[in-house]
Amino acid sequence: MTFRTLTLKDGGKIKEKLTGSEDVGYTYEIVESPLPVKNYKSKLWLEVDDEPDRTVIYWQSDFDANGKSDEEAKKVITGILADGVKGIKKDAIEAWDKKHPDEAQKEDEDKD
Repeated sequence: MTFRTLTLKDGGKIKEKLTGSEDVGYTYEIVESPLPVKNYKSKLWLEVDDEPDRTVIYWQSDFDANGKSDEEAKKVITGILADGVKGIKKDAIEAWDKKHPDEAQKEDEDKD
């Protein structure tokens, strides 16, 4: 089995277990966390967009609230997923810029 531990901004730790993988996605469960959820299962996958050079990130999670209302638990998880997608996007842009320095520089100049 494959596990990973994520550290939250406040120092809390989330332990996840990989439950499946595909070429462009994976599924996992949270086995330990300070989050207000239980029975957490999630799938993250990518699909090519209709527009050239674009990819769509999908992240679906199912869980039960634990110690908080359903709405509060949903708000916490939605925030974590949004931060995760922003991080993926940032890393992807940096990787693209590194591979295509001439195009990255041109885009920066266009912003001025």
